[in-house]
Amino acid sequence: MALASRTRHMLEALVREGSLNWLLSRRSSFAEEFEELERSPSAGNNWIPELSPAANIVVRRCSRILETSSSELQESFNTEASDSIKHKSRYARNFLEYCCFRALALSTQGIGHLADKKFRRLTFDMMVAWEAPA
Repeated sequence: MALASRTRHMLEALVREGSLNWLLSRRSSFAEEFEELERSPSAGNNWIPELSPAANIVVRRCSRILETSSSELQESFNTEASDSIKHKSRYARNFLEYCCFRALALSTQGIGHLADKKFRRLTFDMMVAWEAPA
């Protein structure tokens, strides 16, 4: 009985602190980014038709980290990559990996990146996008 009471008090404290908000909220970061992308006047410029919606969101985040546009990032990939890497059947996955690699290389230069909530969310979203890049 005392254990159940302590557990309940602990859970109530976590909810009060907001520590469980991520679990209780119904909105995902992808949903928020989709809405932001739809409201953006340059939405068409940021959308790459070869990529899935999740991959487009990740590429957009990577482009913000790299301080460049998604289209400039795509042009850079098309210039640097060999023809075999740009093959239509592998284009989406290879382009997504290229963007992620460049963004991760820049993001991990600072100290404390593993403690950064946004960095951890980005790496999780990258893995989700890699599951279905096209």
